[in-house]
Amino acid sequence: MTPQESVGKTFGCMYVDRVDLERLSNGHTRSVCSCHCIHCGTSHRYHFSSLLRNPPNFCKNCPSEFRKYPSNDDLSGNDFPSFRVIRREGPAIGLKTLWLCTCKVCGRECLIQQRYLKVYKSCGCLMKDAQKAGQDFCRELAQRGTSYAAIRPQRALNRNNQSGVRGVCKGTNRAWRAYISIRRTSISLGEYDRFEDAVRARKEAEAKYFKPEIDTFEADGYRLKGPYQKKSRKKDPNP
Repeated sequence: MTPQESVGKTFGCMYVDRVDLERLSNGHTRSVCSCHCIHCGTSHRYHFSSLLRNPPNFCKNCPSEFRKYPSNDDLSGNDFPSFRVIRREGPAIGLKTLWLCTCKVCGRECLIQQRYLKVYKSCGCLMKDAQKAGQDFCRELAQRGTSYAAIRPQRALNRNNQSGVRGVCKGTNRAWRAYISIRRTSISLGEYDRFEDAVRARKEAEAKYFKPEIDTFEADGYRLKGPYQKKSRKKDPNP
């Protein structure tokens, strides 16, 4: 069937009124059918190949009685892992149907799309609790003036570190400079000719400034295990 032969014919619920040629950016052309839905009269445009291959039985503006979704069953009273369905809210539109549910975590009523009834773990209360815990933790860090994640000994080195030891870098007047940062303040530990002396000064400063803070954090239950390792997207040449 040619595109012009489709004028005046019905494909699914679409009645073809006319066919236009649409020019693409690469110079080619394709046939676009101007149609209207025989159920609700809404105008639509379809590519001729799509209309011929997958004719729709309804459009998005059709009343619910023309929508033949297998998922439009009544779920009232059904139990899901995190919800108990009370009733349907609004029209039945398949997986996008809204259901009034009771959250089994907090007991509050909420509206959930049908597609998420088996996916969501709560109505959002679990996420709010986690956010509140994170905000309290960040607020406590701001009050203490330092971060456990920044001072813990397992923390990985920064990418721009050239010495291989945190807090040791190239010096200005001498070979190596040692420093330490605590409570948003950088403390200079001096410059040294030998790399070992700069490392020793840094280790002594960590025992003086970091260890009391780490003990306080770990006593309160804050503990992060292992260094953070960023995953590389480069493929291994020798798998």
